[in-house]
Amino acid sequence: MLKIEKDKKDLIQAFANLSAGVSFQNKNGYFDINTTMEQTLTTLLNQVYSLSLINLNMIKHNHPAIDLGDNFTQIAVQVTSDGSNSKFNDTLDLYCKHKLDEQYKEVWFLIISIDPKASIQRKGFNTKVMNLADLAKDICNTDEQVFEKLFTYVKRQLSDYFNRDVLTNPLEKVATPSVDLPSDISGFIKSNKLDYELENGYTSINSIRQDLCKLKEILCHMNKIQRWFIYRVLNESNMKHDVSGHYVPRHTLEVGLTMEQKKEVHAAFVSLEHMNMAWYDEEDFKLQVETIGVYFRSSLEDFDYLAAIRTYLEDVGNTTALSKIILECDFSYIN
Repeated sequence: MLKIEKDKKDLIQAFANLSAGVSFQNKNGYFDINTTMEQTLTTLLNQVYSLSLINLNMIKHNHPAIDLGDNFTQIAVQVTSDGSNSKFNDTLDLYCKHKLDEQYKEVWFLIISIDPKASIQRKGFNTKVMNLADLAKDICNTDEQVFEKLFTYVKRQLSDYFNRDVLTNPLEKVATPSVDLPSDISGFIKSNKLDYELENGYTSINSIRQDLCKLKEILCHMNKIQRWFIYRVLNESNMKHDVSGHYVPRHTLEVGLTMEQKKEVHAAFVSLEHMNMAWYDEEDFKLQVETIGVYFRSSLEDFDYLAAIRTYLEDVGNTTALSKIILECDFSYIN
């Protein structure tokens, strides 16, 4: 692979990691990253789109409605982690209230989280909605000399979000081929007391097996740190949440890690939460601390297949196989 192609892929991945990191930190009440990103984004936007933006928050603290402004092109930019249509409309209302429409003729919304881009259709306004994926794409589309300059700048400013060598993974990394389920999973069904009318239309052994196959395929397509996240929660949890599966104190996964490694774990959590396979509670009722949990549901209502796999392994006395199933996607241990 040519170096420039590798650099482009690394930059795109770094922006994806950054988006996930912003979402996780904001969800937990930390918004400093939004502010610190403004100056970096000012430089990038100016270079990529030939603008002369300045950081308005450096001139006036907590500038209303917009964060960046270019008096020459009359373009204003709001850097936001909220990609909702209501956020856009609230911003434009504030924009008009402070008569910024007399100074700027176009408003850009730059979403720096994993929030989807909402469309905005409001008469009388010239608007543009973009996210970090769009910015990364436009950086990659610059000519080679400009790209290398921008890539060097981004890597220096966002070094924590670039992929590290395998040895720096905080939860270790393992890769082996996946293995399918056996045809007979009666032991799994018995251990989890699945007393549904399997032969009378409510569900079927085959549908349960298909759900397990679906879980295996999802695990196979995850990166290794995502699988390690799930494994660590399942393996180190000594209780099962009544509704949402196994869970552990958040510090269980973070103890001993550097800030950089914690960001990797946070990014893994955000991606799993987006897949409806993880959840966060700022203060669990029983533990009285922040907790993180994992689960996987499919055709059976309120049935958590991840918890069921651990239940089965405990029942047959083979809990060591949990790592094989989750980390190596070897589902031959379920029968």
